[in-house]
Amino acid sequence: MSNRALLHQLFLEQAARAPESLAVISPTEHLTFGQLAQRSSHIAATLRAHDAGPETIIALSIGRSAQLAACALGILESGAAYLPLDPHHPVERSAAILQEAGPRWVIADERSHQRFAIDRNSLLHIDQLTGLDGPAQSILPQ
Repeated sequence: MSNRALLHQLFLEQAARAPESLAVISPTEHLTFGQLAQRSSHIAATLRAHDAGPETIIALSIGRSAQLAACALGILESGAAYLPLDPHHPVERSAAILQEAGPRWVIADERSHQRFAIDRNSLLHIDQLTGLDGPAQSILPQ
């Protein structure tokens, strides 16, 4: 392990060492390190294919879940900056954070998806991005 390794790199190293070990346990889903690495790498590749990388900010507003872990790791793996938005904060607070930070996209779950009054092309639904509800490429703006 490198002393200067980034979080997503450390995670991928652990996934390579113990792919069958449990990484995430949530009320609705259990993921092994291997499964989480596969899901986060899919998200990262999709984001990179649409020009995410250094200097790109991607906001994430979803509840605690396996999807949250996959998306956060995927954003970091793409090279972009991860901007967490607490879905329980007041809408006005989230709007102010978005206004100040200017993320390229906001990734949200069903509950959070309805909260944001932003350009439709900037709002991504988590199920589509993770490939659980069709190809992610179809929802990212060109």
